[in-house]
Amino acid sequence: MTGTPGVVARVPRTAWVVLLAAWCAATWKLSAQSDPESYVGVHLHLPDKLEHGIEYAAGGFLAAGALHGVFRVAGLRSWIAPVICCTLWGVLDEIHQSFVPGRDSTGMDVAADVVGASIGTLAFAFAAGRRQPPRPAVDPTPGTK
Repeated sequence: MTGTPGVVARVPRTAWVVLLAAWCAATWKLSAQSDPESYVGVHLHLPDKLEHGIEYAAGGFLAAGALHGVFRVAGLRSWIAPVICCTLWGVLDEIHQSFVPGRDSTGMDVAADVVGASIGTLAFAFAAGRRQPPRPAVDPTPGTK
């Protein structure tokens, strides 16, 4: 395929790392709340596991951006690291939640986190792999056709 890499592949790694750190801070802060939906003032009325999946799909997308091109491997192996990072963060998050009054910690939440992180990572792989068509050559002399 010809053309330039997709937009997500051209975002500087620093931006991905900052966004991932912000996501980690937000998940940690929300996990520390007895009622995170009341804390943010938004009630989604979604099943808990779907909320976990959506949250960790965002994390997987950001982790894939932060780690894109770091490992010099191709194919599926290059996308395992972001899922592992999000899985470890999910486990740590569940341990953290177990100490918060009114919250519980379950393996099914971690499973939903892994599924969400995998979807987010695959979404990044798709977006990064898409190429924009090459731009047509521009005549350098103005006024001529």
